[in-house]
Amino acid sequence: MKLISRGSLVTRILVLFVIFNMISIFVFTFYIVQQDRYRMAETAEDTIRKIALEKAEIISLTMNYIASEAENLAMWTMEAITTERNVQLPADYIRNEEGVLFRKAIEGEISGKYSGIFFPADMELTENRIKNINATENLESIFYAMNERFDFYQWLYVAMDDGLLRVFPYSGVEMYDPHHQQKEDPFYKVANRENNPERDTVWTKPYVDYLGTGWMITCSSPLYQGNEFLGVACVDVRLETLKDNFLADFRLSNTGFVYVLDRTGEIIYHPEFLPRGNKQGEMFL
Repeated sequence: MKLISRGSLVTRILVLFVIFNMISIFVFTFYIVQQDRYRMAETAEDTIRKIALEKAEIISLTMNYIASEAENLAMWTMEAITTERNVQLPADYIRNEEGVLFRKAIEGEISGKYSGIFFPADMELTENRIKNINATENLESIFYAMNERFDFYQWLYVAMDDGLLRVFPYSGVEMYDPHHQQKEDPFYKVANRENNPERDTVWTKPYVDYLGTGWMITCSSPLYQGNEFLGVACVDVRLETLKDNFLADFRLSNTGFVYVLDRTGEIIYHPEFLPRGNKQGEMFL
């Protein structure tokens, strides 16, 4: 009987020992697994942070480069305006049936090598305004060089206080109301005297492009002659271009996504909050 009891006690001890070791192994394994998961999560978070930082730096550098191009365009525009003396309107600038002054397409030329204009039907065509039309036509080589240097640009243009719009590459004017004035357009208002007294080169919030190419952001540089505000020199970039060049290759499993905010925290691009804009000048709110 003593042997049986002793054996039974030994058995109990062995069973307890085995159970204790199994629990210890389980706890240790659980701890190791949790530590691995924690390290993996930290590594993934650190990797995402580094990728996001790298993307942000690249986007920022690109935006700053575009801003410098807009400033250069403004400088060249002011030089062209101040040096132009011709007050004769070229023959390829005519009024359409609604009275809008536009430039006829140049036969045999690729539209990506010259510009078009819009001048409101209800504005008088004075000698000074003709001079500005001629002056801005002299920017075509600048437009073309900018477009060749960087393929991000959708439109390059100059919008004057008198209603003149010079846009590159060439576009028709059918999408505009005959009496349309750029003064109320996002790309103009953001840089005017009232909203930009510092005369900085500034970016718009996203809005629907007037020329029918979708959601756009514009970098606008104001034009001043002394203390007189003359208009803006602008560079347009489509949100689709930003997405395709910076965000399309950034994947976060099946449910993650990337979005871009400006320095004030407002959305520039968000894949889940981009409405279908169909109204010219409609802002992305």
